[in-house]
Amino acid sequence: MQTSSTPINTTQTTSEERSALTKVMWFGIIELVGIVAGWVAAFYLFSNLFSGTFFTSLVNSTGTVTPAQVATAMGPVFTDITYIIPLSLGIELVGLIVLTLGFRGLARVDSQRFHVSTPFMAVLMVGLLLAAGGAVPILTSLPNIIASAPTSGTASAAFLNQFGTILAYLGLVLLGGLLSLIGYIGGLILGLWRVGSRYNQTTLKVGAIFQIIPLLNIVAPILIILGANEAKNTLSM
Repeated sequence: MQTSSTPINTTQTTSEERSALTKVMWFGIIELVGIVAGWVAAFYLFSNLFSGTFFTSLVNSTGTVTPAQVATAMGPVFTDITYIIPLSLGIELVGLIVLTLGFRGLARVDSQRFHVSTPFMAVLMVGLLLAAGGAVPILTSLPNIIASAPTSGTASAAFLNQFGTILAYLGLVLLGGLLSLIGYIGGLILGLWRVGSRYNQTTLKVGAIFQIIPLLNIVAPILIILGANEAKNTLSM
């Protein structure tokens, strides 16, 4: 009985690992899509900034530029960013959820390495939601704050009230950023490193490190996809 049950357990374990590694690959694909979408969004914003109403209204203006003129010119840019943030966040959350499911699958076969990955991934996602929840109201309020900015050295009551609100939302952004950093290091980076460690995949480890390095994080999802695919190939069918 013991001999006949062993192949079944091995097959089930291998199937769970392959499924989990497939999810890690999908995370890399989704992250790559998010990076490309971010580039497109940045190009769109800069195109609007340099060819839109901002420079045309300020460059062609005569005399002193008032805060109201700056607010009117910058308003469309802030509005575009408030649309981009939920889109980028949605793509990011989908990728993180898929990766979390991959870590949970690996925890079933190696709980010692991956038992803390899921809680930290949850902290990361909560942090991103808090940061975005604070950033969007700040961007929405910025045109009004700029328009009511003091020009004679004396701040109006409206400016002070709006500035106080901005500080409250800024605190929410900072809290979300701190939680995101904790979750990013303890969940995403450490989790991916441990995937590479389990399957002896240096490519995955490098991809995990590149996640947090500016510019190099562009190639991180490609390394994750390649490393997870190689790890899958090492498993018996």
